[in-house]
Amino acid sequence: MLVGYVMVLSFFYRTAQPRRLYRAVVDAGHISGMTLFMASTSSFLGFMLARDLVPHHVVDFITGISTDKTVVIFIVSGYSSSWA
Repeated sequence: MLVGYVMVLSFFYRTAQPRRLYRAVVDAGHISGMTLFMASTSSFLGFMLARDLVPHHVVDFITGISTDKTVVIFIVSGYSSSWA
């Protein structure tokens, strides 16, 4: 709806040029395609990680090191004493 309104106004005020309009449509399609590609690949990665039980393996690994909640928080957050 908004795109149609903008198109009508741009032709009414004579600011629309076919070359600029074509380039805008191509850029919008490119950005939409990249966004959809990122969403689909992240969904696929999430599915693969869940299917292979990676979260369970990570929990088993971390609780194998320590079950103290403070130590687990430091491990998960990536705390390093060299950051100081």
